[in-house]
Amino acid sequence: MASDANNPGRAGLAGIREGIGVCLVALIFALAANALSSRGLSLTRNYFPRPPVTHPPKSGDSTSEITGDPTATRLAAQGLNVVTHTNAVRLFQDPARVQGGIVFLDARNETQYSAGHIPGAHLFDPYRAPQSLPAVLALCLSAEQIVIYCGGGECEDSEFAAILLRDAGVPAEKILVYAEGFQAWTGAGLPMETGRPDRNPPSP
Repeated sequence: MASDANNPGRAGLAGIREGIGVCLVALIFALAANALSSRGLSLTRNYFPRPPVTHPPKSGDSTSEITGDPTATRLAAQGLNVVTHTNAVRLFQDPARVQGGIVFLDARNETQYSAGHIPGAHLFDPYRAPQSLPAVLALCLSAEQIVIYCGGGECEDSEFAAILLRDAGVPAEKILVYAEGFQAWTGAGLPMETGRPDRNPPSP
């Protein structure tokens, strides 16, 4: 039989086996030393965990504070959203409102509107849609967000107005119903103005 010295392949294989054996022995000693040491590493611990994935709140996410509200539930079935009082105030204070990017609509009648309304709000009486819709539709189509309110409480006129706007072609994701309404607005001591609407045709 030829010796390993005369067979390079066999000699190389023997060297690999010897190297593996040395590594195994070293590994056994290392594991034993780690187990006996008070400062040894935990072999089951993940020393490089992934950071938790966090999702920032979506812009215009308005229903998170009012889960379970019946108005929010009704509107969700229509593909529409409710805006909380806090977010309605934030939208009112947003500079985009002055530039027409955010539009406030008052869904009460003209008498109620004239007695007092959110500054800059446009009258949109859903029960007089043929007269009031043409005046606000272009504004709503060009705006980024539309906030619709009525008296608040049991008043559902803002919901009706929101559905009319959606059916007239305004994207539902733009429409926010301020269900707490003008009652909550004035109750919080927020600004209001009086007078007849300037852009909407007066009721006969």
